[in-house]
Amino acid sequence: MMNGGEVMKGVEAVPTRRLHKRKLTAITGGLGMETYGHPVYEAVWPEAEQATVHSGIPPVLRFRRPGELLAAGDLFLLTLSAIIAWNESPFPLWVFLVSTLCTYSPWMFVLRLYDQRPDEKIADSIRRVALAALLGMASSCLIVYYSGFYLPVSILGTQSLIICFAISCWRFIYDRYTRSEAAKSSVLIAGAGRRGMVIYHMLKSPHSPLRVEGFLDDNLQAASRSGSPAVMGTCLDVARVAASTGAKQVIVAMSHDRSPESLRTFKNARFNGLIVKEAAEIYEEITGRIPVKFIDDTWFISARGFSLLYNHVLLGMKRLIDTVFSALLGLCLLPVLFFIAAFIKCDSQGPVFYRQARVGKDGKVFTIIKFRSMRQDAEANGARWAEEGDPRVTRIGHYLRKFRIDELPQLWNILKGEMSFIGPRPERPEFVNVLEKEVPHYSVRHTVKPGVTGWAQVILRYGASVDDALDKLEADLYYIKNMSPLLDLKILLRTVGVVILSQGSR
Repeated sequence: MMNGGEVMKGVEAVPTRRLHKRKLTAITGGLGMETYGHPVYEAVWPEAEQATVHSGIPPVLRFRRPGELLAAGDLFLLTLSAIIAWNESPFPLWVFLVSTLCTYSPWMFVLRLYDQRPDEKIADSIRRVALAALLGMASSCLIVYYSGFYLPVSILGTQSLIICFAISCWRFIYDRYTRSEAAKSSVLIAGAGRRGMVIYHMLKSPHSPLRVEGFLDDNLQAASRSGSPAVMGTCLDVARVAASTGAKQVIVAMSHDRSPESLRTFKNARFNGLIVKEAAEIYEEITGRIPVKFIDDTWFISARGFSLLYNHVLLGMKRLIDTVFSALLGLCLLPVLFFIAAFIKCDSQGPVFYRQARVGKDGKVFTIIKFRSMRQDAEANGARWAEEGDPRVTRIGHYLRKFRIDELPQLWNILKGEMSFIGPRPERPEFVNVLEKEVPHYSVRHTVKPGVTGWAQVILRYGASVDDALDKLEADLYYIKNMSPLLDLKILLRTVGVVILSQGSR
């Protein structure tokens, strides 16, 4: 904790967001906590001075223009590797090209090679490139084996080495390019308050294509924080400041009670060629989250999206897929589930499963089922968040959590129609009752069925506090707004990567 109510996360210190001081009966579920039928314990939320919700830079950023450049370079190098490695093989070149793109590209996506993390080191990226190349080669071997074509394994090995070396070099060059000032364009932020500072810290990411030249604010003394750009004029000066700084874009991060003069000024600036975007739009585009403190009820009326909520055909297809696949997976994994149950029983005392009340679609309460991964007396001293290397986790429970095997019994919840494969993670009723009163728009989560995995689980780090739960809400709202079969597929693929990389387990 820093002076002035700031918390250091990563490399940025940002203002805290005030939370209520109410006591919460039982800490939220879905964040590594189990009750095993024990009496409900009392847990207290952090005091306002100790609570922080947003870090200055979110765990994953999605800058569209650099991301498209990165993907285009990868596709070019994959195609080039196939041409070089083919070397007049009896295997048709076009089939080899298609096989290459259909095996290596998905693995690169699954292993999160397109996530733009400000704190990621190039060495970590190269390790994942090598793993993607290895898995891609294994997938290509399977395709060749079952296709009936002949292709020497040496060709696949050569191609894998070329891919690993070429893409690693490309990502090193890409990393240096996106960090250079030459790759950035100037932007102004209208509003030097909390919203403006949140957007400013996001755009300070090394991979951001935008460089903040300064703020516009009617309070010329605002944003005088150390290291932040100065206020260069009022909102009425947008045209003059943009011309003097070379800015081509302005991000409006002011509160909703804007003066008619400011609105007219931004309208005229847009008609004169300046790109004008709302802070909520930029926040959603960059983070894959909806800023609940940036929006009001009017936003929900006018915002594009939410179309799948009333598309009964696609909702019916989603339910059909959930039913068929949960039944098939359950039958195929039945022997494995029996072995897991036996291991749990032999490893520690207590039931194989634990059950807990959760809130589902339309606020209906249902009972979720998981494999037990903690000791039976895990909460003898009261409920608390799961910790890194939590001593309450059993030996077998460590592996169940690491590879998400403890979630498999939820196939029964999916088959019953209480859950879906993809959706917001369900929370406990006690937690929901408080959050619906304290957090704007929290009840929107209950317009869709909860899921075994979701957008929040694949873009955010492990949730281990109330603050993290509030960040999850923003990701859940993004999913509900942008629900589509393509987004569901994207989440499933990224979930595979989370499991392979053992990310987010405790």
